[in-house]
Amino acid sequence: MGVKGVNFLILLSVIVFPYTLQAQQVEKWKRFEVSYSNPSFSGNPFDLEFYGMFTHQGSGSILKQLGFYAGNNVWKIYFMPDKLGSWSFQTVSSDSDLNNKSGSFQCVASTLPGRLMPVGRRWKLEDAGTYDAPIMIPTRQWFKRTPTDQGIFDFIVWAKDTVGARVIGTTLVYFGHGQDEVPYIKGQEGEEFNIPMWDRLNDHYDVIRDSGMGHYIMFFSDDNESPNRYGITANSQEELRLFRYAIARFSPYPIVIWDTGIDISETRNNSWIDWFADWFNENDAWKHPVGSRSGGGSGGKNPKNATYYSDGYNSLPDHSQFVNTWNSRSIPTAFTDRWREYYYRPSQNYWTPTRLRRAVWEIGLVGGSAVYVSGNSNSGYLDSDYATDLESAPHFGYAALFFRTEIKDFGNLSPHDELVETGNAVLSAQPGLEYVAYLPSGGSVRLNLSHASGTLTASWTNPRNGQVTGISSVQGGGGHTFVAPSSNDWVLHVVSENVDTQPPSPPLGLRIVR
Repeated sequence: MGVKGVNFLILLSVIVFPYTLQAQQVEKWKRFEVSYSNPSFSGNPFDLEFYGMFTHQGSGSILKQLGFYAGNNVWKIYFMPDKLGSWSFQTVSSDSDLNNKSGSFQCVASTLPGRLMPVGRRWKLEDAGTYDAPIMIPTRQWFKRTPTDQGIFDFIVWAKDTVGARVIGTTLVYFGHGQDEVPYIKGQEGEEFNIPMWDRLNDHYDVIRDSGMGHYIMFFSDDNESPNRYGITANSQEELRLFRYAIARFSPYPIVIWDTGIDISETRNNSWIDWFADWFNENDAWKHPVGSRSGGGSGGKNPKNATYYSDGYNSLPDHSQFVNTWNSRSIPTAFTDRWREYYYRPSQNYWTPTRLRRAVWEIGLVGGSAVYVSGNSNSGYLDSDYATDLESAPHFGYAALFFRTEIKDFGNLSPHDELVETGNAVLSAQPGLEYVAYLPSGGSVRLNLSHASGTLTASWTNPRNGQVTGISSVQGGGGHTFVAPSSNDWVLHVVSENVDTQPPSPPLGLRIVR
């Protein structure tokens, strides 16, 4: 071999080999994706057994993730690494063209806050290390039929920056809507999925994930939308086909909440509700929270192995009743009935902006329970008119910002209404260190500060504009009376200099638009 040939090989080893041997890098909580062509398969492609076994080299942890048919004779696997370092995978399939494929990649750090997980009775962002009071907002037809760059991206930015939403929800299975808005090819319900709709949702969920938020999937609706009317019956092949496809496409995101559906007792029995939670606990590699809407007018029950309560109250619970319920539970709560602005409920009259604002504060102060809030147009599902449909949106954002950045140790605040000596207030406290009181109609409140010693700082936050006022110092060791700046609702925050501050809020925090 001549000198020229030797020089070429040296050059090749220096330039080409580092690039061909370097493992693909994927940020933690984002997506690693593989795709394989399989043109020889015959039969229903949505039934083909195909999954990947992913191994984290450092810990030996193994996660099984289902693959899915993506159309045009292509099968894919979406996988989300939850640990830094080297990962390898191998595929398993009943079809030889998809079986025994292998590869590897490197998981590197990201700025995402991690999974939203139940920790005791509370919601916690895993990597951020912060407890959250999740605000959820609902969507439906417009969200499913609209490409991300034709309005959904702006909606997601508004949901994060103005509403302070942690979760955007949708009911997945409808049959009576237009073809672009349903998960199936019309006439092939239960058999063939409408892949473009699923692709759009994945595009939306990618942006939602990168915004530090996640998605809530309620599977079934009620009345004329009953799955039984379309051959999707309990534990059937058609139902399992749906659940497998949803796991394959929608589980590899850090913030996901699963729910059976509204009024599920109309179409399923209690043993099925237990089975649903067990099935998702087993097949969701990342063990996202799973529950079943119950309570209020929803019927059904909470699954035996649910990891959160999905409460269908159609009105704000009596505060003392809610506190007693929260104290009796070992897992967190999400109020998943859509509380719709200006919607009439006989027990509550209209859900005015004031009433919705009060609900978000009162529920957030009981252990950070989640709440589902919405406008009233489009049957309560936010549509392209979201900014005008939901007048209360900025008010929710002020509450979210307060919970995430102003409270020093949110994970240790618990209901302590017994420390309200006089006045109308809802109080959450870490006695001696931090007190947060919501006064629905202003006035004065006297708090028992006997657990505290030394000097505490007191301030008032206006829940209608987020502004802080009336900062003062008070002495612990006894009772103290505080007078709100007006007869509107106000939030009183009293903090000891000795309180330990919780970890900083996630870097993808709120930029509240006033």
